[in-house]
Amino acid sequence: MARVRLSRGTPRTALLLYALLVVLPGAVFGGLLWRQLDQDHARQRDQAPDEVRDTSSRVATFVAGRLQDILATERQRSPLDYRPDRAELDGAGRLLVGPSPLSSVRRPTGVLGWFAHDPDLAERDRLTIFQGAGPRDGARSRELRALLEDELRRSIEEQSLRELLRAPLGGPGLALPRPSAREPISRLEERDQRLVQVPLDVAVAAFHPRETEDGRRRCAFDDLRAAASALGVDQLTLRVSPFELRFVRTADGRSCLLASRVTVVEPIEVGPGARNEAFWRCLEPLRREQAWLQGFVLDAEWIRADLIEEARRSVLNADEVLVARLQSNELQGDRWVREECVPLADLGVWFPEPEDELYYRFVVARDQGELEARQRDQLLWLGALALVMIVSVSVGLRLLLGSLRASVEQARRTENFVAAVTHELRTPIAAVRMYGEMLRDGWVAEPARQQDYLGRILAETGRLSNLVERVIDKRRLSEAPPEPEVADLAEETRQVLEESGLLAAEDVRLQVEAEPLPALLIPVGVRALVLNLVENARKYAGAADEPILVRVARVDGQPVLEVADRGPGIPASERRRVLEPFVRLGDEATRKAQGTGLGLHLVSQYCRAMRARLALEDRPGGGLLVRVRFRVS
Repeated sequence: MARVRLSRGTPRTALLLYALLVVLPGAVFGGLLWRQLDQDHARQRDQAPDEVRDTSSRVATFVAGRLQDILATERQRSPLDYRPDRAELDGAGRLLVGPSPLSSVRRPTGVLGWFAHDPDLAERDRLTIFQGAGPRDGARSRELRALLEDELRRSIEEQSLRELLRAPLGGPGLALPRPSAREPISRLEERDQRLVQVPLDVAVAAFHPRETEDGRRRCAFDDLRAAASALGVDQLTLRVSPFELRFVRTADGRSCLLASRVTVVEPIEVGPGARNEAFWRCLEPLRREQAWLQGFVLDAEWIRADLIEEARRSVLNADEVLVARLQSNELQGDRWVREECVPLADLGVWFPEPEDELYYRFVVARDQGELEARQRDQLLWLGALALVMIVSVSVGLRLLLGSLRASVEQARRTENFVAAVTHELRTPIAAVRMYGEMLRDGWVAEPARQQDYLGRILAETGRLSNLVERVIDKRRLSEAPPEPEVADLAEETRQVLEESGLLAAEDVRLQVEAEPLPALLIPVGVRALVLNLVENARKYAGAADEPILVRVARVDGQPVLEVADRGPGIPASERRRVLEPFVRLGDEATRKAQGTGLGLHLVSQYCRAMRARLALEDRPGGGLLVRVRFRVS
């Protein structure tokens, strides 16, 4: 009873351990992962405004930085490079004139060209435009000239540079005129003007008049040395203001940024005693007040398209978008986190019309809907993983229960086998012992009775030998079954029945419908099939009116061996189970038929070794029909 209670309690213990070791940790870790995912998404939602604000700042810094680099490069360019030509004195004092460096320099990306305005020249010569190296674009040159002429006329010639110079140097007079709606630019000295020192010979060559009062067309080094000695100067000082950016449009609507600066010549003072000297003629252009407007033109469309696209690729995260403010209406709603980006704000660009500034305002946005969708996807994946885990746990639980049931069933079979073997061994051993003692003690003196007792001892010994042989056959078939060979199935069956004495028995009848009948078989296997099936039929059919039929025939071209009885048969639900080892239907404690549960199992094993097909069927009219189909080759 203790063993039975243990078998029934084992599944409960196994299930409890399975729940503690597999189900509970999986549920705990799954819950923790779910909670962590929810916290991560909540943190991402909370951090989204700050991250979008940071991205907007980085976009503005990126764009402004690129423009600042261009401004810094142009700021270091010498003001004399903007002169229409480049003049210098050679060692002999001769004036050499060549093209301006801006005519051959490589134009930076985004720069349409450079310009210079000199109010001292004739009106048609005042404006000079440079487009750098490469092929000339006549249409662009005309477009730039029209743009600059219009802008310079509006912002400069309404109040000439000479009027601007009437105020003290660095005073408010140097501020370019702007519409009254805007505050005037602070004074030059508050705008971080830069002092540029130019060697005197370079300045004289650059500003050398086309024709001096005495008709001389050049200044010699001797004149310059005399001037430097008399005046105590060898350099010319230029005051250069920072670039100021102004938004403009061409006649055909193209947007540009006009970067301009004012360059002022600090006049050289010539004393009264030196005015009659020869070098005075060379220095005459440098003692007058002069001012020029210089600068370059940036392509604003390049900023709005290429530069912003470069910032989008370099700065934005995968889940962020950058669009123009005028196109951001579609990014409305709670699902979007937005931050305005104004890249030109730190550059001090002046827009004549307030609505023009809107074209250079952008919006960095992040779609929270994508975050929610990603959260849903992750939760779906987690749910799918949980479902897989549940299925896996269920399958594992099913397999565990199946294994436990198999173990319990195996234990029960072993118990039945032990009980059956005990029963099978007790009777023959007792009989052998009893008859042996009777013969030893001389209780039987008649020779006939002595022979009878000896026969009984031999029969019981054969019964024990048969039991041992079955156990040995089971092990041999499980480890190394013999190879089948082609032989006559009818002859082998007849020989087994004849050698065992069953052919002459009244309760066994042999029926051979085809002879000879070649089949792939193992002779010892055919013997085991016939003897075990006939023995089973005798055990369960009992004293039936109809004998056990052993039939050998050809069915559908295949050799077939059939054993049929009129016993109770085997239920269809139990036919697979009775082929397993140590399985006997019923209870060993109440069963009257002898056996160990190995007969049908050995039949099944031999059929597998001979590659034959075994079938247990109901016999028409009642009883059991066991059919074995053999292969021909």
